[in-house]
Amino acid sequence: MEGGTTLFSLVVEPITYEDMMESEFEDTEVIEVGPEEGGGEEGFMPRNFALALSYYQKGKDDKILIMVEMDYDTIEEVTPEQFVGDEPVDYSLTFSLISFSHKDLTIKFAFEAYFYIVLYMLMGLISIIFMAVFGLYHRIVARPNQSEGSDAKVAPFKLLSYYSLTIP
Repeated sequence: MEGGTTLFSLVVEPITYEDMMESEFEDTEVIEVGPEEGGGEEGFMPRNFALALSYYQKGKDDKILIMVEMDYDTIEEVTPEQFVGDEPVDYSLTFSLISFSHKDLTIKFAFEAYFYIVLYMLMGLISIIFMAVFGLYHRIVARPNQSEGSDAKVAPFKLLSYYSLTIP
C-alpha cells in the first residue's frame, strides 16, 4: 500500500445516529485516514500500527476532530499460511487520543473566524501602543543639551517614517 492511500474516514464533529441517517454523506465533514508512509509490498505487513486522533475539547461531552495520524512500523514478510488466512497474524495497534493545547489549536486554525479577527486586531492595537511608547520615549530622551544655549534644537525624530514601516 502506498503512503497517502485512504483506508477509512472519520467524522469531524459528533453526530447522532438519526442525523447521520437523515443527511447525505457528502454533506458531512470528514478526515480521511491512511498511512503517511507506505505499508510495504504485497506479501509484507506492518506488525505495529499507531493511530493518533488529535481533537479540540469544545464542551463537556463534545470533541471536534482536528487531525488524524496513522503510522506503520516493523514491516515483515507474511508466510503463505498467514497470507491465505490459515494462520493468525500477530500485530499491535496503539490508539491514542491527544487533546490539542490552545497554542496548537490557534496554529491549526481550529477556532471560529471571529476569534482570529479579534486576535489580529488586538495584535495590531498592541503594536500601535508600542510605537506610541517608543515615540514618547525618544521625544523625552532627545531633549537639547542645555549647555548649547537657547538656540539648541531637538534632533529631528522621524516617527512617521518608523510608523510607516509597521503599517502595510
